Amino acid sequence: MTLAQKVLMALAAHELSLQRIKSLTAEIGLHLGRCENRFDLIGPKPANPYPELGDLPWPNGSEEHWRILYDEKGQRRTHMWEAFRSWSDEEDRGLNDDEVSAYLLRQGCVHCTRAWYFVRERKKERRDLGNFRRSLRALGKSAIKALDSLP
Repeated sequence: MTLAQKVLMALAAHELSLQRIKSLTAEIGLHLGRCENRFDLIGPKPANPYPELGDLPWPNGSEEHWRILYDEKGQRRTHMWEAFRSWSDEEDRGLNDDEVSAYLLRQGCVHCTRAWYFVRERKKERRDLGNFRRSLRALGKSAIKALDSLP
């Protein structure tokens, strides 16, 4: 395989990895957006007095709903948000990946559990992206050597 072919393959793999990370990030957001954690604190959705207007948004975006559903940094208080703020019983540390998985399974939120799956897949993809970047650097060094050896 020629150096040019290796470079093209590494560039393509790098780009595919970036696209996969973007796709996984979108999936995470989609599933976290469906989490209904803390909706019980808001109360039931009121009846729509104007059915011709269609469904009214719920939660309605009021300041009261905002304070219940979002933290002071504007992050949605999902089950996964709670898992990352939980501490291990034995030690003064955050939960590791397996403990987060167990926590989410106990909560029974399919949306956060699915989002967590995509978070773990994105971690793997980011690791692969780092490997592709190292490969590109190595190919760049090879290209420099090849250029230096030209007459």
